[in-house]
Amino acid sequence: MKTKRAFAFLLTLCMAVSLLHVGVLAEDETEWERLQALLSGTEGTVKLTQSYTAAAGDRSLEVPGETTVTLDLNGHTIDGSALETLETPETLETNDVLIVYGALTLKDSAGGGKLVGSDDGAIYVGDGGKCTMTGGTVSAKNAAHVAVYVDGGSFTVTGGAITAENADYGAVYVYVDEDEDSRSSVFTVSGAPAIGSVYLGSGAVITVGGALTWTTPLPVKTEDTPTDKVPVIITSGLPEGGRDEQFISVDPDYAVYTNARSGEAELRPSQTDENIIVGNNYPVTLGNTYAFIPEDDGTYIFYSVGEMDTVGTLYLGEDEITNDDDSGEGNNFRISAFLNAGSMCRLCVRGKSDDDNGKNCTVVVEYRAVQTISFASATQAKIYGDADFTVTATGAKTSVSYQVTEGEAATVDSATGAVHIVKAGTATITATAEETNAYTSATASYTLTVDPKTVTIPTAATGLKWTGNEQTGVVAGTGYTVANSKATAVGSYTATATLTSTTNYKWSDNTTAAKSIAWSIAKADGPAAPTGLTGVAPTTDGGSDGKITGVTTEMEYSADGSSYTACSGTEITGLSAGTYYVRYQETATHEAGAAATVQVPAYTPPTVSGSFDGSGKLVATVTAPKDSVLIAVSYASSGKMTDTKTYEVTAAVNNGTHTFDTLAMASGNTYKIMLVDKATYAPLCAAWGN
Repeated sequence: MKTKRAFAFLLTLCMAVSLLHVGVLAEDETEWERLQALLSGTEGTVKLTQSYTAAAGDRSLEVPGETTVTLDLNGHTIDGSALETLETPETLETNDVLIVYGALTLKDSAGGGKLVGSDDGAIYVGDGGKCTMTGGTVSAKNAAHVAVYVDGGSFTVTGGAITAENADYGAVYVYVDEDEDSRSSVFTVSGAPAIGSVYLGSGAVITVGGALTWTTPLPVKTEDTPTDKVPVIITSGLPEGGRDEQFISVDPDYAVYTNARSGEAELRPSQTDENIIVGNNYPVTLGNTYAFIPEDDGTYIFYSVGEMDTVGTLYLGEDEITNDDDSGEGNNFRISAFLNAGSMCRLCVRGKSDDDNGKNCTVVVEYRAVQTISFASATQAKIYGDADFTVTATGAKTSVSYQVTEGEAATVDSATGAVHIVKAGTATITATAEETNAYTSATASYTLTVDPKTVTIPTAATGLKWTGNEQTGVVAGTGYTVANSKATAVGSYTATATLTSTTNYKWSDNTTAAKSIAWSIAKADGPAAPTGLTGVAPTTDGGSDGKITGVTTEMEYSADGSSYTACSGTEITGLSAGTYYVRYQETATHEAGAAATVQVPAYTPPTVSGSFDGSGKLVATVTAPKDSVLIAVSYASSGKMTDTKTYEVTAAVNNGTHTFDTLAMASGNTYKIMLVDKATYAPLCAAWGN
């Protein structure tokens, strides 16, 4: 095995020189040589797109010092089984497929990738080299030495598989040169890769960071132990306190202990030849650590009984899961943890006082079967103001209770799960299935989101008119109040609508600020058009002394129907003939009324005519303004005017007939009818007849 080590310096020197030749690849280079150039000259990732097979005479693939590269097999195979040891000054007396002095990560992103070793091996990790394997399969068949040889470097495996059939030193050999204290080889395993046997050189270290899948028989062999039944040595995560010698791992015949002070490992018969049994009162010695392998998935409860004050610590592999010393307030520890079936656990039991270590104690282990519960949905969406609702968890084996574990948006009935919304926001509703002697406790939760209720922005009432009573311009509604929304008098107003809660409500425009809303009360409709109005014509042609009678001071008049003048008395005087409009005036509470149309007639000259009715009576037909004229009648016999009679028109008509029955005029008499102004007696018109 030490032949490889003897040529390490020479290989390092050769690799340094080979870097000088990395550049443009020659046309006659083989695919294998192209792959070698990529690995030795790439800082990054080399991802295979094909498989590579070495031919006789090809050299090992090298990762020189100061080079960091990731080799992704990507489902392909690198087959170096044909490599032969070349007796030249440029190489070691080995033809491992990969020689690592730099930093190499071996992965397989597609799955199924392989690195097939030669008869001398697959991977050699030299002094200072670092190789990390996360996937793929590394194999060597009939190798003279080993599939993976760690010689002064470090080899970390987190995934994949390493196999070696008929190899002298198994799948992995970890070598340490006893003559060089500065050199060390480290093999680290975490996760659950599949690894064949591991051979330890004297003083070699294997660090296990997780579950390790071993082949059988026991995979670890050493150069300086009396048996090949040696478990893996764990160098981290040791229990603190208690005895100097702490139990680390269990083998059917042997256990490895590490001195807590010196850190030196030694092989001793195991103190625990059986697991702690669930349900039994198991006798233990304080200060010792005991194995426990759970048979089923579930929660396991460990506690001591008795009067001594104890401390318990539970480990899974090398990791501490939990511990309890009852805070110094009681005598017995009590710890619980969910454990998977078949997991290797350790229970360290010691006294609170070091003086109690070495004494006997009793430990009880109880098992709770796993139960699971769930909600149909992990979320619920509601709106503030929605009715109560109920969501229950299913799958429970024991009684279930409900509570709000986060948020303040709702309350929940602990027995039924009925939810009552109290505000907008969120709430986490958690169902808890009770822990019993048969089942573990189980929980499930869902998140309730309550959105604010959308409120329609109120609008002002329209068409409000004065009534003399108080009226409402903006009506309050659910989720908001309204100020300055009522009034009696005619006028314009501004109401303010305010949400009762900006958390629970929002306006329909997604805002929450108060809204200003204009509203008004208009004047009432005006009264109907006035009645009893009379237009009186002017007394002269083209005159302006016409008038309208029957008005009051509450009225107004207009000649164009647009511009109105208030009435000052019972008559409107000084009018020319024409059409006029009269209405009731606008007031503080009413609009102006409907307008009445009044015609002031044009001046009509008075006329008069006369005739006998056949009985000696004279009938005068008069057209004249009412009460404005007198009628003078003269008549004569035999064509002579012998007598004159004057009669006043008394009938209250402008136009009409008036009979003079006292004249006793005979046929053939001549008459003259004259109209005179009542005030001045000036003649206006006359008519003659016989």
